[in-house]
Amino acid sequence: MLANQTPIITFQHVPEFTSISTITQILSNKLEKMKLEVLASKKWSEYSSEAWKVMFARLENASQTQPLAIDKMNINTKNSALPMSGMSASASGFSIMFVMMMMMSVTGTILEARKNGVWYRMLATPASRFEISTGYLLSFFLIGWIQFGVLMIFTHFLFDVNWGDPVAVILLVSALLFAVVGLGLLNAGMVNTVEQQASIGNLIVVSTCMVSGVYWPIEIEPVFMQKIAEFLPQTWAMRGFTDLVANGGTLLDVLDNVAILLAFALLFLFFGMSRIRFE
Repeated sequence: MLANQTPIITFQHVPEFTSISTITQILSNKLEKMKLEVLASKKWSEYSSEAWKVMFARLENASQTQPLAIDKMNINTKNSALPMSGMSASASGFSIMFVMMMMMSVTGTILEARKNGVWYRMLATPASRFEISTGYLLSFFLIGWIQFGVLMIFTHFLFDVNWGDPVAVILLVSALLFAVVGLGLLNAGMVNTVEQQASIGNLIVVSTCMVSGVYWPIEIEPVFMQKIAEFLPQTWAMRGFTDLVANGGTLLDVLDNVAILLAFALLFLFFGMSRIRFE
């Protein structure tokens, strides 16, 4: 150290020892500290009549008499961007997927009613086409809410998943269900049989759920897939649930997600209702 060189220390250990990096860092810091103290003592001795060992001893005593202090800090991470826990993310993601699959099959009842002749008998009643289509829409929405509500209750009591602000959850799920029902009606209006509707619906649900981050965090996907996910309703639903479940958000925190889901719902419902054949 007097020659401005750092000594080399060999540390031998068994292969099973796992704290080698910590001890190496401690020794390295200690050597650097001693080196600086020696250099400072030598420089001090050049301008004084005392030997460098005197100042070195003073520095060593000063460093040993200063006690270590631990500062305790409480950090409020309520509204910080924390990742959602594995169980909460799974509960939110798979609830979305199950409801979408159910809606894709339930909306096929229109095709089943047309096949069995029930559809034409309803058209012969005094009910208008708007009343018939609205009745189907509300029934699909109610079925979706029942399923999503059951999943929320089971995940809460079995896996201790806290879904967050109830009002915000109701609004977010309702907007999502309207978008899913509209997508299901659009799918039902583009096919001719129930089998086609079920197969195409499952293909749409599984593929879009994979891209939108339902199965895994969207951050691990390539950039181009993340850009595609911006145009999928599941992405905005998952972001809303992340704000509520992981970050303890409120209704104001998910209003933008709800607005985008309602835009998806209006788009899907417009094209879906227009594809329903009343002849």
